[in-house]
Amino acid sequence: GAVLVVGHAGEIVYERAFGTRSIGTGVAGTAEEMTLDTVFDLASLTKVIATTTSVMQLVEHGRLRLGDRVATYLPGFDNYGKGLITLVHLLTHTSGLAPDLPLEAVFEGSKTALARTFVQVPVAGVGERFIYSDLNFMLLAHIVDRVSGHSFYRFVLDHILLL
Repeated sequence: GAVLVVGHAGEIVYERAFGTRSIGTGVAGTAEEMTLDTVFDLASLTKVIATTTSVMQLVEHGRLRLGDRVATYLPGFDNYGKGLITLVHLLTHTSGLAPDLPLEAVFEGSKTALARTFVQVPVAGVGERFIYSDLNFMLLAHIVDRVSGHSFYRFVLDHILLL
């Protein structure tokens, strides 16, 4: 299903819900009609809309280079065989880093997540294979913080969403 809203000159000129949505998962999931107030989980769209765009804007302005090593911007990251990981490896999911952090240990906040990423041992060699990794984009967001001098959130608001 989908929800379409078209705006023009500050006014909504068309809105319509199409199809169905699934409530629940698996066999127990039930289909319901899509409504105008249906909320969608955008999840990994942040990677392509916010993170990749932020990094590429900084590349465009000469503040980053895709071949730069991550440890250039995040000192201490280069341990456990991570010294050769570059921004392009993070962007293309070829860093060798695991998909995410083990969730057995409870933690809060991005600083703790960053510290835990620093001590992660790669699960594959740099550039060896594609592994879809949330860690890659968390690292890129921290690099945007450091290079831009603003929080990632603020950078996205000011330079992409223009809010």
